[in-house]
Amino acid sequence: MEYLLDTANKQLIKDILNYYPIDGITTNPTIMTKEPGAYLDILSDLDTLLDGRQFHIQLTSITFPDMVEEAKRLNDIIQSELYLKIPVSHEGIKAIYKLSKQGFKVTATAVTNLNQGIMAAKAGASYLAFYVNRTASTGINGNDVINEIISIFKRDGYQTKIIGASYKSIYQINKSILNGCKSVTVPPTLFKELMETTVTKESIEQFTNNFKDRFKQIGPSIYKE
Repeated sequence: MEYLLDTANKQLIKDILNYYPIDGITTNPTIMTKEPGAYLDILSDLDTLLDGRQFHIQLTSITFPDMVEEAKRLNDIIQSELYLKIPVSHEGIKAIYKLSKQGFKVTATAVTNLNQGIMAAKAGASYLAFYVNRTASTGINGNDVINEIISIFKRDGYQTKIIGASYKSIYQINKSILNGCKSVTVPPTLFKELMETTVTKESIEQFTNNFKDRFKQIGPSIYKE
C-alpha cells in the first residue's frame, strides 16, 4: 500500500515526513500556483525534500510535441523517482504512449471513466490517477468505477497501478483501498484525519493518566537507578 501527499507545500510535506513513512507526493499545475517562488525553484526544493521518493509532476504542456519536450526537460533536472503526470486527453494519450515506449514512467491523470483507464494502461502508463470525488460530483460513484477498472486489469493482465485521487472524505479513501487501490494520494488535512481518531486520543490519555495517578511519573525518568 502506498500513501502519497497531494500537495507542494514544503512545510506540510516536511512535517509529515518527520513522522510517517509516506511514499512521495503528487502535484498539479493548480497546486503549484499556491506556493511562493519561481516554479523551477519550487520543484528543486521539493526534489531535495523527497530524497528519492516518488515525485509525480503534472506537465504544463497541452500539445503532444510540447509534452514530449517538457518531459525530457523534467527528466534532466529531477533526481527523485519521477513520474510524469499526463492528462488523458487526445494529445495526452499520444504522449503517454510515446514516452512510455521511450522508458519514461508515466502517471495518467484526470481519469474519470472506465475506458480512459483502460486506454491509459494500453498506452503504457505505470500509474493512473482516478478522480474519485470529481467523478462523484457528476452523479457516478467513483469508487465503483475504480472497482470496474481493477477487474478489467486483472482479467487482461495490465500491470498499471491505480492511484485513488481527488478526495473529500475519509470514507472515499477507505472505499478506494478496500476496492483494491494500492495507492492513494491525499491532501495533508485528510491525511492527518486518516491517522487520528477521538477514540485513539482518548485511549492514550487514559493510559497515561492512570499510570501517572498510580506511579506519579512517566517516561525515561521511571528507570532512573
